[in-house]
Amino acid sequence: MLGFKNSLFSQSLSRGCVARPARKTRLRCQAINDLPTYKREAAKLLVDKFITSSSTLGLGSGELVNLVIAEVGERLASGQLQSIKAVPSCNAAASSAAFHGVPLCTLDQLGKKVDVAFEEVDMIDMSQNAAVKGVNALPQQPQILALRELAEQSSKYVLLVEADQVVDRLHGTLPLVIEGGEDWEEPAEELDDIFLGDAELWRRPMAGTANPRGGDNPYVSPEGHNIVDVRFEGSFKLFGEEQTYQSIVEEINGVQGLISHGLLLNMADAVIVASKITEPRVISLQRSNLVPAI
Repeated sequence: MLGFKNSLFSQSLSRGCVARPARKTRLRCQAINDLPTYKREAAKLLVDKFITSSSTLGLGSGELVNLVIAEVGERLASGQLQSIKAVPSCNAAASSAAFHGVPLCTLDQLGKKVDVAFEEVDMIDMSQNAAVKGVNALPQQPQILALRELAEQSSKYVLLVEADQVVDRLHGTLPLVIEGGEDWEEPAEELDDIFLGDAELWRRPMAGTANPRGGDNPYVSPEGHNIVDVRFEGSFKLFGEEQTYQSIVEEINGVQGLISHGLLLNMADAVIVASKITEPRVISLQRSNLVPAI
């Protein structure tokens, strides 16, 4: 069973470090009430619809997720919710939960799947239940392996997204996790051949911008892997055509050295859409196990 034993946040959790968030995290959490009302309403809607006392939660990352964590913390403090336990997928989620008084544990300690996991995504095509996560490197680089594994270990998986990121076809960047060290070039070259003419591959740097090889300081994940961004000129394509997302996943899964990717396909049970002009809404989706995930 997944226990996140190798990730930095689980090491901190085992040492009790996440109970003492950094000053920067504290200030960010204190500013939650300054965020737009429509975002806070979306977070409240998720808690209303999917979280009850004794629920076990999987915590993703992103501003909307932080707002959900804050709302859960407030309801725990007021007694509206009780006996909540949460498994974080990243350091930021662990620190936010600790600050807001949401009890943390690992999946190994829990001994079962979480009842509901939630994640803010960068973009979603709801007609195909396809979303992208991991494009944004702030406030920290995405921990794609952990978030995918936590999603798979959830009874219900709920995505949060801003209304302007609901699209008819995914486009822009698709992050891929590949082997680190000197072994990253071979799978990168094979992936470059797959997307030749449709996209460029850029190895992600630790911070800021760099050349396609990641510059002098490429990002290396806690597990020792690299992130390579497939930067499409427009929509996601394969061999020059807008093929199905499943075809894209199957093609990249065949590349030796590919560890994981940020295309969340047929994984969500529901989506919470946060909108500046309308009330937040819940969209139900059909979750499927048809597409293999690395």
